[in-house]
Amino acid sequence: DNPESKEEVKESEMEPDYTILDVLNRDCLAHIMSYVPIRDLIRSERVSKTWQNMVREYLAGIRMFKTSWWQHVPVMLTTAVLRRIVQRLGGGLARLHIDHHWSALNDRTAHIVGKFCPNLEELKLTDSSLVHLVKSESCIESLTVANNTHVTGLFLTGSNPQKLNSLAFYNCYSLQGTVLCAAIDTLPRLTCLKLDVCPHTMWKIIPMILNKLPLLEELSLSEYISVDSCFSPQCNDSFCDAIGNLTELKSLNLSRNIYITNTVLKRVAQCCPKLETLNISSCNSRKIFPQPGVGDEGVSAVCRGCRGLSRLDVSYLGALTDAGVRAAAGLPRLARLTARGNPALSSASLAACLAACPMLQEVDVCGCDGVSEEVVSGAVQALLQRPRPLTLRLAGTAASPVELQQDYPTHKLLTVDVVDDRSNPHLRPDFVDTMFEHSSDDSLGDLYENDDFDDFFGPDEDLFLDEDLDDFDGMYHYELHAPDIILL
Repeated sequence: DNPESKEEVKESEMEPDYTILDVLNRDCLAHIMSYVPIRDLIRSERVSKTWQNMVREYLAGIRMFKTSWWQHVPVMLTTAVLRRIVQRLGGGLARLHIDHHWSALNDRTAHIVGKFCPNLEELKLTDSSLVHLVKSESCIESLTVANNTHVTGLFLTGSNPQKLNSLAFYNCYSLQGTVLCAAIDTLPRLTCLKLDVCPHTMWKIIPMILNKLPLLEELSLSEYISVDSCFSPQCNDSFCDAIGNLTELKSLNLSRNIYITNTVLKRVAQCCPKLETLNISSCNSRKIFPQPGVGDEGVSAVCRGCRGLSRLDVSYLGALTDAGVRAAAGLPRLARLTARGNPALSSASLAACLAACPMLQEVDVCGCDGVSEEVVSGAVQALLQRPRPLTLRLAGTAASPVELQQDYPTHKLLTVDVVDDRSNPHLRPDFVDTMFEHSSDDSLGDLYENDDFDDFFGPDEDLFLDEDLDDFDGMYHYELHAPDIILL
């Protein structure tokens, strides 16, 4: 009966039973939420059940998170705080960048990321994030940093991890040679070092790094394909001197390295008698260099000096002929020979290796045009003398599958693959890019110097004349459609 209460009931009945969350679509709400810090969104979940569901839906849709976005939040980003963050949005994360300038993270960070980010495709770390991994009391034995544009190597400075024996950097363009060289002083126990796809400026520092690691057993320096403007032959001399200290080396990967020459391989042959694995594929020099790339001379020297080689990769070498491959016949422990994409190679040198190497079990010469089915005949003869399982990979060669089927019956120990071509035609030394002519300087400007383009780049007024358009004036009066016209 109270009139005031009646008015309140009327007002409540007139109020809409929906909120702004029901009016705005999900895209608008997600755009608005992108301006709100993650911390504030998480704290605001207690406002209502509807808002909580909306926030959780937004957090589940986040695909990338950078810790540098947390810098302006008064709460320090510790491992515990990061744990609460990835608990909420880690399920949908595809990329996580731990790239803030300061660090309060501990060694539990990696475990937390692995537990709450099951769909993670990319993880980027900075030196400050990695510093806890290499403390003196750390139990880590192997560390690999790959595809990282932030790491400079500073996290290794001043550390002394007692058990770290393997260190690898792959595609880290911010890696600084001088910083890494100083850090190596605290890592004398390293037996494995891989510096692949690193800045070309690193090549001048590598000799100083190698001089500090006399116990090195595995070394990888692949994919140095950029030319340093300051490069001089003396850089290779210092590299050869550094190789002379690696008497314990067992595995060496120098693939796609334009700085490797026959002189380097001769030094390897002299000073690395324990070498078991060697990869020198695509070690072709540049024309501006005073010395050519790897050829018969260097391969022959290695085969004479490193008699313990069991794996040898000499693919895509422009200066390699049968003479160099035939030298591999002097390797009694050779088990795998890879020589893809060598146009000068024939079946004769391969047959010699098959006959002289009793442990040879795989020969891969995919993409070698000069190799024919005669190598299969040599393999059959070699198996008669020394039976063992043998695989020949002849895809992309002159070996004819039809003739192989007719002339060579099925052998219990011999497998011949003429289907799976594992060679890369773009790495062949005789590969010619059809986009540019031989007389070209490899610039796109050459494409526009042809006379055929004169009409195309002519004056615009000649393309569309007024009298030509008059033909279409009456078409629209009769509901006719003019042909499609594209104005350039």
